[in-house]
Amino acid sequence: TYLRGGGRYLGICGGGYLVSTGWYEGENFVEMLGLVPAESSDFDEDAGPQILPISWLGDIRPMYFQAGPAFELTESSEAARVIASYADGRIAALMSSYGEGKVAVCGPHPEATESWSDEAENGDAWTSTADLAVALLQELLSDRPVNAE
Repeated sequence: TYLRGGGRYLGICGGGYLVSTGWYEGENFVEMLGLVPAESSDFDEDAGPQILPISWLGDIRPMYFQAGPAFELTESSEAARVIASYADGRIAALMSSYGEGKVAVCGPHPEATESWSDEAENGDAWTSTADLAVALLQELLSDRPVNAE
């Protein structure tokens, strides 16, 4: 009700899994909240922290990642916009409408600080992506509609 009436939700990593339509475990589909028009799946079987190249609105940025989801859009009357992709082309972040509200999800962690990279594979490639986190949050909180691209 909150979202349909104009609320906002930001789900990073596990928060993205939870609001997807769900995921497959073997042949069984695990249904989730369905707040974004996308199924989720594990991007990488390696659950360890790593720095990955992410294409964020066309720019490649090294981002902290640990056991986050990839998303695959599903049919929906809600608008959805892909924000970021992994190197293999799968969706890393997206924003969608939900009634009068908006939902943003992201598999990698744009809010990560430098200390997160200390134990990460390829940690020396980390650079701050706080600007991406801020821009995503500003767009989520804005009154602009989600435009599919």
